[in-house]
Order: sequence, then C-alpha cells, then structure tokens
Amino acid sequence: MRSPVGQAVVLCVVAVVALATTAGAAVPPYVDSVIHPTEAEFQQSIAVYQQAVAASNQDADAYYWLGVAYWQASSLNRNGTISYGADYLQRAIAALERAVTLNPKKIGAWLILAEAYYTAGDLDKSFDARDRLNVLSTDLSQYTGAMPPPAPRGGPTVVVPPAPQTLVPANPAFRASDFVYAGDPDTKKLYPLSCQLPPMRHLVIFLDKWDAVSRGYTLAQQCP
Repeated sequence: MRSPVGQAVVLCVVAVVALATTAGAAVPPYVDSVIHPTEAEFQQSIAVYQQAVAASNQDADAYYWLGVAYWQASSLNRNGTISYGADYLQRAIAALERAVTLNPKKIGAWLILAEAYYTAGDLDKSFDARDRLNVLSTDLSQYTGAMPPPAPRGGPTVVVPPAPQTLVPANPAFRASDFVYAGDPDTKKLYPLSCQLPPMRHLVIFLDKWDAVSRGYTLAQQCP
C-alpha cells in the first residue's frame, strides 16, 4: 500500500499537472457501439486519436477516447467477440492514466480505470481509483445546473423555484450511458440507463454492454 509520504508526493504532482493547459483541437468521441471485425479496421477507427496524441502529449480528451477504444476492444476480446486485442487492456490503462494525469477531474477516465485495474488484477490501484471517484462525485463543480440560484440579500424575500434539472457533467466527454446499461431479460433488449426505459417485468443492470451482448442481448439503436 502507498505510504502517507508517497500519497503526498503523488497529490503534489497531480496538483502541478492540473495547472497545465490542454493543447490541440477537440477530437470527436469514440463510437463505441460499432464492433470492428479486424484489427486493421479498429486501428483505422482510432487513427484520429493517435494522430492527436502524436501532435500533442497534452490532449487529455484524445488520451481519454483512445483509452475508451482500447478498453472496449479488450472487453470484446475477453468475451470472444473479436480475435485481436489481447494486449489492449494495458494500452487502455496507459492512455487513461495519461488522461487523468493531464486532467485529474476526468470522471469517465477514473470510472474505466477502476474497472480496468480490477480486471488486470491490481486491486490497490482499483480501490484508489474508486476512492477518487467518490471524492469527485461530491464535487459539485463537476456538474452544471446542480445548485439553485442564491437567495437575494436585502428587501423582500423572493423565492425563485429552480427549473427541473438533471446533474449533467460539465465535461461532455463523460457520458453515463457509456458505462451503465439496463437489460430486459424478456425481450433481450439493452438500453443505456440514460434512456427513458420502457416498462419491464424484470431489469438487469450491466456495467459493460459487451458482457450483455455476449449473453444474447441486442443494443437498442435509439431510446424508446
């Protein structure tokens, strides 16, 4: 386990890195609903992120989406859907670690890292990543529309009811639907948890949609 001194050093390093600016143009999100049957097709799908990190090693989003891509492919390899990607788990971890080094508040990267470390058998790092997630989940600066407007000072009291809002991460690179899915065991349909779910007699929750696909579920192309 890491010593208190070691933890202090790591936190100091993270604090310094957090002050760095992210360079490079914005990269598009990785389309993780597509299964690439060959490694050549997969490599083509991540070329934009590889080019971005080659152009700048300060692009947290490029490292994040590269990590997402490698994590998805490694999951597909483990459940037997694709034949390549046996070594992609470590590539995913390396890319995501770089992403959180550049942006320590990147919740999506920490979420995958917690699962990836556990899959790799590194329980200490997995628990550390989960602890980081717990801290970030209580940081309201990560969200927009999380707090009602402050009450005015002085004069008559005016109550302004807040509009109905959902906590939405300020960073659009984090999407809960990337990670949590609801399955209907009767119809074998799979929906992102962010959808308005149809009526179900039973509900199964999956943290990895490819695990659900390997069990016979079909990913819905759009929310009901």
